[in-house]
Amino acid sequence: MGNFYANYTIRGATQKAVADAFSGRRAFVTPEDRGCVVVYDETSDMMNSVDEGLAAKLSADLSCTVLGVSNHDDDILIYQLFRNGRKTDEYNSSPDYFDDGGGQAGPSGGQAGVLCLAFESEAIAEVAEILNHSGALEEDHGGEDGPRYVFAVERHGELVRALGITEYAVGFGYRYVSQDELPAGLAVADLTSTQ
Repeated sequence: MGNFYANYTIRGATQKAVADAFSGRRAFVTPEDRGCVVVYDETSDMMNSVDEGLAAKLSADLSCTVLGVSNHDDDILIYQLFRNGRKTDEYNSSPDYFDDGGGQAGPSGGQAGVLCLAFESEAIAEVAEILNHSGALEEDHGGEDGPRYVFAVERHGELVRALGITEYAVGFGYRYVSQDELPAGLAVADLTSTQ
């Protein structure tokens, strides 16, 4: 069984401001790392999906960028990007996964330029390759065809590294963090817990 997680990477707001915005919800909020804060929200993680309403409201109320990500069984990476209350981009690495296609279609959505602009990255070509690579359907690993993503967490990791943002979001959600499984460099004492 692969990873199941959902989380939100927020650029342009402090840990305290984000924690205050999550008041009334069970969540853990990381300290700022590389200009971003990550939120592990219990409800989103349990549903293994991005809460569009929550992400849009958060991005509007805090005048910030919110990248909501979910990983379903390490087979599908989905993200939704919000800036100042508006969804500006969305992506699904395997849009027909639950249909008759069984995950054979290539990725859909994902505008590398929009995503890079949101996080002030100049790696547009690299991000485009990461988003558009069809993952496990590729027969080669590496080489001229680029990287192969057997697991969605690999794609997520390469994406955040190309964007130059925190890796606290890669591989972690509320369930993992509540069991003291934490990203490297992060301690329980660093987190703000909300209720």
